[in-house]
Amino acid sequence: MQEDYDFIQEVNKMIQERVIKKDRNQQKPINQHFVPESYQKRFRGPDNVLWAYYFAHKKILPNAQPRRIGSVPNLYTLTNNDGAADYYVEHFFGVLEEMSAPVIEKILGEKEITEEERFWLCYFWGAQFCRSRDMIRSFQSLFGELQMQTLKQKYHSLEETRRLLDKESKYDLDITAEILFEFVHSDEYYVAFERSSILPTILRLIPEVVETLWQSRITVLKAPEKKSFVTGDCSVILRALDKPIKRIGFNVPGVARVMPIAWSHCLVSDSRGGGIRIKTAEAGMVRRVNLAIASAANEFILGRSEELITSLLKATSAKKRIWSSNFKISTNTS
Repeated sequence: MQEDYDFIQEVNKMIQERVIKKDRNQQKPINQHFVPESYQKRFRGPDNVLWAYYFAHKKILPNAQPRRIGSVPNLYTLTNNDGAADYYVEHFFGVLEEMSAPVIEKILGEKEITEEERFWLCYFWGAQFCRSRDMIRSFQSLFGELQMQTLKQKYHSLEETRRLLDKESKYDLDITAEILFEFVHSDEYYVAFERSSILPTILRLIPEVVETLWQSRITVLKAPEKKSFVTGDCSVILRALDKPIKRIGFNVPGVARVMPIAWSHCLVSDSRGGGIRIKTAEAGMVRRVNLAIASAANEFILGRSEELITSLLKATSAKKRIWSSNFKISTNTS
């Protein structure tokens, strides 16, 4: 991070102190939100009703309850050295929500924010990108694929499989080299990684993602009259700015980082720069953002009207969607 701002140097200490305070209160959050309740509530309609499409039920329902949406039992719970449940990660995200919520309210009220407040906004934004259940599942899938590739490389031939088995002093005598080799190179299994082994890797991504946002120009898009933004279980999306590009990534030039923060406002981070500006979005831009949010969703889509969600489901064929990992291992050896 830039060294010009003293508060940045105190961030880790501040977060640690607040997390410790939460731990001392003995909070044991079993159902842990990857899309915060306070964030979801900002997408309610004028009648204070939040509409939701649930992929599992294939239904659009009114009066959705944020406390029940976007949460998974013990999603961020780890185990400490003593074997007890460790809620540090959940409390860490709770601190980010507490620090950023007042900043988002100021933005929605079109008030100026300080550089420190802008930093907390970027921290929440970056954490939302990394902490999603989709990201965790994608990392689990990636690590599993990598392990399977390692096994295939290790047992790359029947002769090598036989040699490795002969070296083993203890193995199941019913497993022959032929059986093991055929199984490793089949599609009859997958390798599963526990969330606890994935979370530390994801947490290490957050500072780099936050730095990209911090060093970028941030635009706050206001929805024009009679238009509104939606959100979903993947609340941060990546979009090519001007023309289609072959590679989409968080730091790829020409890619914008986008996150609706309420039905009325959306954040966009694009080119390097600083500061924050507010502008009214074109109606077509609101539609493009909503289509991207709906296309990225795999568990739910939230909005302020049934008609809006219905149109997005139809345009993106969401009802036929099957989840797939964001990460793929290339099989191209050229």
